[in-house]
Amino acid sequence: MFSKSAKLYDRIYFKFNDYENEARKINERIQSEHPFARTLLDVACGTGEHAKILCGQYDYRVDGIDLNYDFVSLARQKNPQGDFYRADMIDFDLGRSYDVVMCLFSSIGYVKTLERVVSAIKRFKAHTRAGGLILVGRIRSLPGRFISIRPWPKILQSPVWATVKCATVYRFFTLTI
Repeated sequence: MFSKSAKLYDRIYFKFNDYENEARKINERIQSEHPFARTLLDVACGTGEHAKILCGQYDYRVDGIDLNYDFVSLARQKNPQGDFYRADMIDFDLGRSYDVVMCLFSSIGYVKTLERVVSAIKRFKAHTRAGGLILVGRIRSLPGRFISIRPWPKILQSPVWATVKCATVYRFFTLTI
């Protein structure tokens, strides 16, 4: 979606996104649910701004994936201590697991179909340590761009969630494995 504007992405999103406040709320949620969490995977990490703040201010080890190579390159520049990869959230395999896997904003909606959302969530779960958290941004309902929020009950009732509970928090769901 942002393949021609990677260098402008931060300028655009800094105008209406409060990354510091979002990172603070993410940290508060992590600390309330999993106070010993130290490793995070940021799925659809964009340019790595959340990772930069979560690492710099809250001392997490943050890795990330994104489909856009230019975003991954910018995320690596901002976060040299993390590992950032070009990967698709529906089929990635990093060969490791994390205390927290997060997919912020409405990024999960870009997969567009319920089947692909389930595939992505399975990958999130496969990369989350036992007792860890999965934070998934709420899906904004924009015709033609995102899937509707309405499929969530179907997803949450599916066998994928055999050991998962869900609560709505701030602007994302918290899924505890």
